[in-house]
Amino acid sequence: MATREHRIAEFNTGDPPTDQALEILCEDHCGTYVLPFRCRWTNGIWIGTPKNLALDVTVIGWRPWADSSGFTVTQTAKRVTKVLNTGDAGLIVKQLI
Repeated sequence: MATREHRIAEFNTGDPPTDQALEILCEDHCGTYVLPFRCRWTNGIWIGTPKNLALDVTVIGWRPWADSSGFTVTQTAKRVTKVLNTGDAGLIVKQLI
């Protein structure tokens, strides 16, 4: 089991970027945990994007949300944009799977 310090080391602890898909590390009386859905920081509150509801959690760290390939949303968008610009539709399918 990862220690609190090891978990926090994998996340940013500074001010989060506004309105971006983020993965957040939370803490309660049982320990630390990562929410299994995208979250975003908006107007000084954390929002869970599945239902767009404010979250009542203690956030101790954040990092960019990664898609199933391990790439962040921004990295994935850049990869898809690059493929679209080449006009290779077959490659687009491979990149998205």
